[in-house]
Amino acid sequence: MLINELGNNDLTVAAAAFSVDINENTNWNCYIAYNEYTDRGLWVADSVALIPMCDIYKSRDILIATDIVTASLLKELPINIRRFFYLWELEYIERPNFQLYSQYYNNKEYQLISRSEKYKQILKRTWGLDTPVWEDFNYEQFQKLAGI
Repeated sequence: MLINELGNNDLTVAAAAFSVDINENTNWNCYIAYNEYTDRGLWVADSVALIPMCDIYKSRDILIATDIVTASLLKELPINIRRFFYLWELEYIERPNFQLYSQYYNNKEYQLISRSEKYKQILKRTWGLDTPVWEDFNYEQFQKLAGI
């Protein structure tokens, strides 16, 4: 799981809970790679590994980007791994740049996944994309999507 700004926010809390589910219920090891650690007082379960983003270049695992910054890193990785871009937020609403977001949403190097049915419909109307839905890091839904 790739998170640009690890901190006391919904994304970090949900990703940590998902990581615990994966680690406890599969033979996979799920970790969170971060670019910036914005809240040093952040607590996550002991079973959640936190690593700096620079260490993902050694990864041979499934990688999941959660925003444009981490999707840009996924795009640049030279390794042959399964890649997902989990659309946690509709960033283009806050920082409108249709062409920029189009190059990430339409990228074939990873599978784009919507966080909700609402996001899926917005992507379908705006970009003509039909994406699977993975609701708020639902463990069972991801198992089906990733085949784990």
